[in-house]
Amino acid sequence: YIRILDESKLKDVCGQKYFIQDNDSVHRSAKLMDYFERNNIRLIKLPPTSADLNPIEHCWSKLKKDLSGFELKGVQ
Repeated sequence: YIRILDESKLKDVCGQKYFIQDNDSVHRSAKLMDYFERNNIRLIKLPPTSADLNPIEHCWSKLKKDLSGFELKGVQ
């Protein structure tokens, strides 16, 4: 995850780097928090289970509807 963040080249906004993530336990490791602090990245934390704040959650019902009746051959 840290390697991916390094490669993403977070942009500065008014001289500060910001990163948005939910508050899931995998996003709160000591190593990751240390990485954010060392790199002066300010976190914007979202609740871990808030569908209202997670844009992808609004797509799931449409995707499920679009894929209903779609049969994968060879998958049980």
